[in-house]
Amino acid sequence: MIKFYSLSSGSSGNSAFIKYNNTNILIDCGISTKRIKESLYSIGESSVDAILITHEHSDHICGLKVLTKAFCVPVYATAPTWEQLEKVSESIPLFNKQIAIPGKTFFIGDIDVTPVLTSHDSALSVGYIFNCGGTKYALATDNGRLTGEFAEYLKGCDTALIEANYDEEMLENGPYPYPLKKRIASHIGHMSNSQAAKLACALSRSGTKRIVLGHLSKENNTPSVAYNTVKEALKNENLSVSLKVAERYDITNLLENEIKDLDF
Repeated sequence: MIKFYSLSSGSSGNSAFIKYNNTNILIDCGISTKRIKESLYSIGESSVDAILITHEHSDHICGLKVLTKAFCVPVYATAPTWEQLEKVSESIPLFNKQIAIPGKTFFIGDIDVTPVLTSHDSALSVGYIFNCGGTKYALATDNGRLTGEFAEYLKGCDTALIEANYDEEMLENGPYPYPLKKRIASHIGHMSNSQAAKLACALSRSGTKRIVLGHLSKENNTPSVAYNTVKEALKNENLSVSLKVAERYDITNLLENEIKDLDF
C-alpha cells in the first residue's frame, strides 16, 4: 500500500507524508502539530515512524519542537542542519537525532530513503527520494539551481513534487525589496516556473507519470501561472504527464492523476 500526500505546501508552511506497507514517514513540519494530526487523521493515519527535515527555515520546521513531544520517533536532517535546529529545538532527545548524508541511502522500515542535495541559502538543504519496493517517489523543493546532477537523481521517479516558487515577471514587478528579489532569483534561492518547466520536461522524458508543483510564493506566483507555464512547456515537447499544483493550506493527494486540465 502506498500513500503520498502534501499536507501543506508554500511559503506559508510545508509538510508531506508518505506511507509504504507499514512504514509512515513525515517530511518537514512547517505547520502546527494540531494541523499535522488533523491532516493525518483525514487520510486514515494517526502515527509516523520517522520525521525527515529538508532544512532549518521556519516554513519547514516551526512545528518540530511540539511534534517531537507528540511523536517520539527518529528525526533525520543533515549535520549542518542539526546545528541550526538545536538552537530552536533543544528539547529533542539526543537518541532521536539521526544524520542524513546527501547521496547516501538509509532505511526506514520498508522505505529506502536517499537525501538529494539542493542549492538553497540554508546550512545544508536536501530533498528526498523514496524507493518503495522498486518504485521511486521524490520531494525536492527549495532549490535555486537546476543542475544536471539534481535532475539525474529525480529521473525515473514515478511521482515528483518539485518547486515552482515564482514567476520571473511577477517577482521583478512585485513589492519585494531589491535585495530579497535578488536572493530569491539567485542560485541559492528558489526555483522559478520556467526552471520547473525544464525539470518537468526532463522528468517526463525519463518516465515520470505525475508531477506536482509545490512551494509556490503567495506574492510572486499563482497556481494558474505556474501550472500554465509548465503545461505549455510539456505541450511544446509533446510530452504527456499528469500535472497538478499542491494546495497551499490543504491536503493534496500526490498520487491522484488529474482527470483533465485545470481550469483556473
